[in-house]
Amino acid sequence: MGQPILRELFLKTDNFINGRFFAEMCKEVIEDLERSRYICAEYRVSIYGKGTGEWDSLAQWFIDHEMESTNVKWMIQIPRIYKVYRG
Repeated sequence: MGQPILRELFLKTDNFINGRFFAEMCKEVIEDLERSRYICAEYRVSIYGKGTGEWDSLAQWFIDHEMESTNVKWMIQIPRIYKVYRG
């Protein structure tokens, strides 16, 4: 389902464009949520366990793109394939 290269390019935080497209897309939705005031969302991003700097990279993406909002809760998920990288 879908092309992995497109997911990597547009929907990841640590890609060739440093997750800029994904951040801009999220910010657009966040702005709509903030205008609505009483509507909230829960975003999920994954940590795959590929490297020791993965948490730092995600945190830096979050800070660089100012992703903080009172209308959004961020969930960091560890997918089932974590065992493939750390098993």
